[in-house]
Amino acid sequence: MNERFQAPQPLGFAPRLRILREQRRITPEALAKLAGLSEADIVLLEADRISPTLHHVQQLAQALQCPAGLLIGHLADYDEVADRIMNASKQLGHIAIALRAIRSGPLDRVDSNP
Repeated sequence: MNERFQAPQPLGFAPRLRILREQRRITPEALAKLAGLSEADIVLLEADRISPTLHHVQQLAQALQCPAGLLIGHLADYDEVADRIMNASKQLGHIAIALRAIRSGPLDRVDSNP
């Protein structure tokens, strides 16, 4: 019963690689050529049959035009990060407006009428 409430596990290298490749609409063969790897390597990496080496990660990141951290799970989705930054910026803007309103409230009026 507790299994139902467990947090989902983060995606590993294999599904991240496949998702990134499919998002770019390229075949395993095309990715292999772009990365300077064999098609067998791509297929085995996506099937999680072999572990990626640092060389694999670097070559695939360059071929997929993404940070290596995105492949290995150390970076969040850029859109999600951008949305969070924009929301935080909006909230800070609202706070700044409220602070200005407080500052220009009754104290300014008292100072302007000696």
